[in-house]
Amino acid sequence: MKNCLICTLGNRDIQFKKEYESDLKILENILYKDNDLDSNELCIKKNNFLDNTDKIRKNYNQIEDYITLPILQPCLDKYKKIKKIILIPTDQRNENIKENHKKGDTFIAAKIIKRFLERKGYSNNIEIKAAEFDASNLEKWFNHICKIINNNYEEFDKLIFEISGGIPTSKEAIRLASLFKNKIEVVEIVSGKVNPTNMGFFESRIIKEKVKDLIRNYNYTGALAFEGYYKDDKEVLNLINHLNYRLNFDFENALECYCEKRLEELMNEENTIKKLEYFILELLDNMEIELKNGNYANFLARVYRLDEAMGQYLFLRWFEKTGTKISYKLGNNPPSGLIIVANIGVDNLNEKLESYLNDLMKRIKHNNFKINHKGVSELIKFIEENYINKENGRSSYLLQIN
Repeated sequence: MKNCLICTLGNRDIQFKKEYESDLKILENILYKDNDLDSNELCIKKNNFLDNTDKIRKNYNQIEDYITLPILQPCLDKYKKIKKIILIPTDQRNENIKENHKKGDTFIAAKIIKRFLERKGYSNNIEIKAAEFDASNLEKWFNHICKIINNNYEEFDKLIFEISGGIPTSKEAIRLASLFKNKIEVVEIVSGKVNPTNMGFFESRIIKEKVKDLIRNYNYTGALAFEGYYKDDKEVLNLINHLNYRLNFDFENALECYCEKRLEELMNEENTIKKLEYFILELLDNMEIELKNGNYANFLARVYRLDEAMGQYLFLRWFEKTGTKISYKLGNNPPSGLIIVANIGVDNLNEKLESYLNDLMKRIKHNNFKINHKGVSELIKFIEENYINKENGRSSYLLQIN
């Protein structure tokens, strides 16, 4: 396995062995003991860090044996097959920012670490990829990290980002850039040990927020593409499956996932007319979803099904009202069904349908139509456009069956 270790650098990456403090007189003005750190070593003073590291560089040969890398070394010990090391320091010399910010740059520290590692046997596989921009700019950090990832992702089996050093902006950029990339591991050093960062937590939160957006837009198929992130939440996953099945009129599977009252009543209703009422409400909601999503082909297909369902519903209600004896069986996939009208010729049926359409329009206009849904207004428009007949200033509604 070929690994690439990538480290952002801060002011704690280079330290010195405290037991040799007496041999480090040449650096005594720039070293101190940080009691907040787990390490017992001497750190480089943060004030004017750039000049302090330059002093170390100039006296490198005298102090090399006392250098320690408390952040980098645990990674080198754990990941044995490291074929490349990439150091990411800051270098803001050409930026229009305050001088005290530039004094915190780590590009000289990177050169010291590179020289130290090369003497330890890591020659010819250490690169310095300095962040030559304002170090507070998250977008530039993100682009810089992405470029490093893209240049090395195919070559190596694993990219290991060590983020204990560096500024918070660089850490955020690395977390963002490494999301959903299986070959990247992000780690920090805690008490001298390599501690993997739980990037799965961030990925899960991001995915779940995205799934919420998909559900708000009725994209249940898209939401199900991330079902692996809901293995620990069966209730949510079952609800998404319910909505997806329901949108595709697979009511049996929808109810197996989640029992919703109206759908349960639709499936259990024995009265054909009442069953059609439930289905028409379901169909109108479905049409609204497809229209909002811009799925116009699906919407038009449902208009056809609504035309079919309303036709059956209206005829059955009229036959019921007039006492006409019929045999009707609603199919398993509403509104399909078979209607058998006894002792009614085609001409006679057309007269009955014409009478019913006129009666329907009167009841709708007088607000006597029992299905209270905004789709009803679309039904009125549909009937007006397709079945109205105007003669001598009078309007009637016709439907011919040949």
